[in-house]
Amino acid sequence: MTFLYHRVPANMQGDFLSPLNQLKDIYPEAYAEAVKKYEGREFLMNVGIPTLDCLWNDFLFLTAVHPFDLHCGIR
Repeated sequence: MTFLYHRVPANMQGDFLSPLNQLKDIYPEAYAEAVKKYEGREFLMNVGIPTLDCLWNDFLFLTAVHPFDLHCGIR
């Protein structure tokens, strides 16, 4: 069985994950907190992903690696 993972944000609101550009409209407070991680590299918020024809912050980044392995190293 194949899985894709995404870390649950500490300030998760609602029942589903949303890309940053959508979060801006539905949960402005969560958006304001999330964009802080782009301080000093705000240009990334306007970078496009050519293959997907969308912006960097229109996309949810997922991994096939279990979160335990990302955080603690290989089991």
